[in-house]
Amino acid sequence: MKAQRDIPAIAQRLDPFLLKHWRFILAAAEEGSFRRAADRLGVQQSTLSRRIRDIEDAMGATLFARSHAGVRPTFAGRRLLGPAREILAQASQAALAVERAGTAQDGVLRIGLPPITPGARLTQLLHRFLQVCPHIRVELVDTDPASQCQAARRHELDVVIQAGVPALKGEAELDLWDEPVLIVMAERDVLAASPAIDLDELAGRHFIFMAGDPALPVFRNLLAHVPTVCFSVEPLARETSLLQLVALGQGLTLTTVFVSSHAPVTCRPLTGQGLPLGAVWSRSNPNPALTRFLSVARELRKYPSHRCAVRT
Repeated sequence: MKAQRDIPAIAQRLDPFLLKHWRFILAAAEEGSFRRAADRLGVQQSTLSRRIRDIEDAMGATLFARSHAGVRPTFAGRRLLGPAREILAQASQAALAVERAGTAQDGVLRIGLPPITPGARLTQLLHRFLQVCPHIRVELVDTDPASQCQAARRHELDVVIQAGVPALKGEAELDLWDEPVLIVMAERDVLAASPAIDLDELAGRHFIFMAGDPALPVFRNLLAHVPTVCFSVEPLARETSLLQLVALGQGLTLTTVFVSSHAPVTCRPLTGQGLPLGAVWSRSNPNPALTRFLSVARELRKYPSHRCAVRT
C-alpha cells in the first residue's frame, strides 16, 4: 500500500494507457498530423485521436494545438516528448533483454564441478556450449558434492557434474561419459611394465591419498571390490609431496589427470573401468541456458567415447 501512495496521482491516472499510446503522441508530433501518424502506425485516425484526447484529459493539459493545417505540440506537449521517448527506449531495451535471456542469448550458467579433476571432455563440452551461446557467462563452482546438490535444488547452481552415483535424488539426470582413471606408481614398480592395468592386478596393493582430497570417496568406491586392497590417508598439503611418497614405493595413488612431476613416477590407465560422470539438475530450474547446455551435452554423447543412457 505504501508503494501505491508514493505514486503521484497523475501517474496513477495514466495507468490504463499502454506503450502504443505513447507512440501515438510521438508519431503525431513527428508527422504534424493525426492522419499521417495513424497511417504510419497502421491504426484508424479516430482511434489515435481519441487516445491522445484521453491522455490529455488524464493529464489535465492540452498536448497538441489542432488546426486545419495539422497538429503541433503545445508547450506541455513538448515537455512530454523527451520522457515519452525514454519510456519507449527503456521498454524496448527491457523487451530485448528478456528475449535474449529467454532464448539463452544472454545470462549466466552456474556449473558445479565434480570432486575429481575432469579431463579434456568437460573442456570440450564447455567450449562447444560457448560456441553455441557465446554471450552466456559460465561460472564454475568447486565445493563439496552435498553442498552442490542443495544449491541445485535452490537454483543457486543450474547443473552439477557428479562423479559416480548422482546424489541429487528425485531430480533429472543425464549420463555423460566415463572419465578415464590413471594409476600413478613409481617408475620401478612392477606394474609399470604393462601399458594398461586391470582392476584385479591391484589386489593386495597399498594406495595413498591426501587428507581432505574431495575425490577420495569416489576413488575408494572404485576400489571397493578389489581384494585385500588397503589405503592410507596422509596429512599432506601438496600433491608433489604425495608423488614423492609414491616415488619412494610407499604405495600407489589414483588420478584422472596426470600432472608431470620431477618425482620419478609414471602412470598407466585402468582398463575397462572409468568413473562415470553425469549431469544432475532440478526439473523446476527455468534457466534457458541450462536447456541449451543439456542439448549440447546430449549432442556430444553421440560420439563413440560417450555413454548414451539418459534418465529424466
